[in-house]
Amino acid sequence: MIGCFSGTGKQGTDGGQAVVAFVLLISALVIVAGFTVNAIRAMTQRVALQNAADAASLTGASMLADGLNVIATCNAGILALYGSLLAGNWDALEQVKPLQAAQDAVQKNTPRLALAAAVAEALKSGADGAVPLNSWSGKAVPDLMVKRVYLLPAIFGTSFPLWMKDTFQSGKRKPHGDRFLRVGVWRNRTHLPFDQGRNAPQSAMAEAAVWGERVLGSAVVWPPPVPRFKARLVEVTPPW
Repeated sequence: MIGCFSGTGKQGTDGGQAVVAFVLLISALVIVAGFTVNAIRAMTQRVALQNAADAASLTGASMLADGLNVIATCNAGILALYGSLLAGNWDALEQVKPLQAAQDAVQKNTPRLALAAAVAEALKSGADGAVPLNSWSGKAVPDLMVKRVYLLPAIFGTSFPLWMKDTFQSGKRKPHGDRFLRVGVWRNRTHLPFDQGRNAPQSAMAEAAVWGERVLGSAVVWPPPVPRFKARLVEVTPPW
């Protein structure tokens, strides 16, 4: 009888140890699963934030490209109208003025509109905040890098405006001149399911630049302006 009770007690002890081991194993698996879910979620949100930065910079740079396309198209119209003077179309002197006014407006307003569009796109794409970072390279606002050409210097306060020419220049700190847009974005919390409110903020950065054809030909009338400027993502230029 004693041996029988002793055997039952040992089996109970072994069963209890098995339950404890099983509970510990399940707990370890839950912890590992939590870390895995957190890591996957953090990576997913990091990718989403980088995508927001890419979309923001690309949106802003695309506006710069569109502005250059408008200027190139207006240049083609201006050249055609001035060419019509040879056929006696003296009205061309007045007809070019709206095209020149459009160019002036685009040159003045497009860079700041591009900054605003980039920030708006970042917020739309899920970032909590965004800030342009072009100032790393000197100028806080991008530039179309074009300039009005005049027939003669201003005399007695007047001059004869013509077309716009390209003034693009690049350097080590500005491989794309000022025709680029760099954006930094952030998210205040990563919203990880197993971190209980101790979620660190995330940030990302992206840069997009303008590539394209011609605002004006090297010989003015030839080759003709080609409005095929486009924006594309580029490697972020370091601030040194």
